[in-house]
Amino acid sequence: MSEDIMKRTWLGIGEKTGGVLFVVGMEGTEGVVFNLANASNRAGFGLLNARVGLGLGGSAGLVAMCVFNCTNINQLHGTSADDWGVSISLGAKWDKLAKALKNYKFFGTVAKLGSKVRITDPKDLESIRNSLHYIYNEYDMASMGNVPKVISFDTPAGVGLELSATYSFGGKIEIY
Repeated sequence: MSEDIMKRTWLGIGEKTGGVLFVVGMEGTEGVVFNLANASNRAGFGLLNARVGLGLGGSAGLVAMCVFNCTNINQLHGTSADDWGVSISLGAKWDKLAKALKNYKFFGTVAKLGSKVRITDPKDLESIRNSLHYIYNEYDMASMGNVPKVISFDTPAGVGLELSATYSFGGKIEIY
């Protein structure tokens, strides 16, 4: 991963909680992100959205965050985070992307980072680099120009039972 891409890439970890009761629900996410080129450059983030759609249940868990094409994380403050989503929380949630990231040891490395943003083991750095390269290519970030893109991944570390297809709206990303 080039130095320029690392300057525009942020990695984070947080907690996501949410639920839906038939047609309405809420979802909240809180955490911290740091810049890959300068790990001491970090910021907290938060987001609270209303959800409408069909579903039932609730869940809470660890979430990994990636922000691409963003030189200054504060430019995300106040931006809208409306989006469609499907939540299947039946213990661990595995899809094609999560399985690929698991093979790169992405989730374990992110969990090890926690609030201490120090990467001392070269294997951890290699794991993060390979995972971010996979994500970058999977979402074709190179074609997005300089438009910031926020991606979050539910990790297998979670609890709850939820099955829903909803539209989340009304939330603004807060950077603090």
